[in-house]
Amino acid sequence: MPSRIQPQQVPELRFHLHSWLAHTAKWYTAIDRSRGDSGAPSPADEAVVHAMAKWIRHTDESARRAVAAEASRIAAATLYYVSEDMTHLALQAGRSLPRFVLRAEDAPSAYGFMVWGTAIRPDDIRHEGTPEAMNPIVACSWSPIEADPQAAWWVSFYTDTSRFEKFVRESFPGDPAAWQRYGAAACPPLWLETGAVLSFSDESRQWPPSVDDDHPAAAEVARWTEPLLRTLLSTWLLMGQNVTTRTIKPDNKTRTARTLAKRGRPLPTVRLVDLAGPHTDA
Repeated sequence: MPSRIQPQQVPELRFHLHSWLAHTAKWYTAIDRSRGDSGAPSPADEAVVHAMAKWIRHTDESARRAVAAEASRIAAATLYYVSEDMTHLALQAGRSLPRFVLRAEDAPSAYGFMVWGTAIRPDDIRHEGTPEAMNPIVACSWSPIEADPQAAWWVSFYTDTSRFEKFVRESFPGDPAAWQRYGAAACPPLWLETGAVLSFSDESRQWPPSVDDDHPAAAEVARWTEPLLRTLLSTWLLMGQNVTTRTIKPDNKTRTARTLAKRGRPLPTVRLVDLAGPHTDA
């Protein structure tokens, strides 16, 4: 993944992320049911899914469902790129976001994949009690929760792939060459850092939400996801105000783009969201 994602790279980034998630979800099932058979996954595949299972801390089946759901979420998403200037404004607005009412129609689309023009670093959103050991966030996805789509949505936050490398290395603590042998070839374009439920309501609420200190692990996650949700919500609210939205074509010169075009599956466009003002078309 490039150090800074450009708008025209988002469609191909989404394609590779979806492909990786779908492949990983498939091998969760294959590892469970076909271990030792001729169709069993390669050592690299096993390294990937067991690194993810360790991270998710669930059974293989629940992890498989979580990854499959994220793959579906990414596949159906409208693509957005938020400019660097607007990202900074969203961060400022999120820090001071007071009482609010949030409904499903406030989001720009029901399914979305958004890349921020600059990474959201812990220092950008930290307040008292926010964990320090979190990674910069570069993108997020969202979609309704099937059980009650008008009441709550799921939001996933992504960091760069150094997070993935760390988990592969930790899965093979006695093997310093594990990353080169297993992880590098199977590396995803982004790594899922954390996720959160975003609830909708007609009632006015105030940040921060209550945190259950009787459950330290959940409280730690909430203290990190709450300011991230603030930033996302502020981005959505700003998108409904004085901004410009332009349609950016993907980079069609890459090998992936050319291959998909030959198969009749051209990469989609991305919506570039920026502060209102004069711009040069991309």
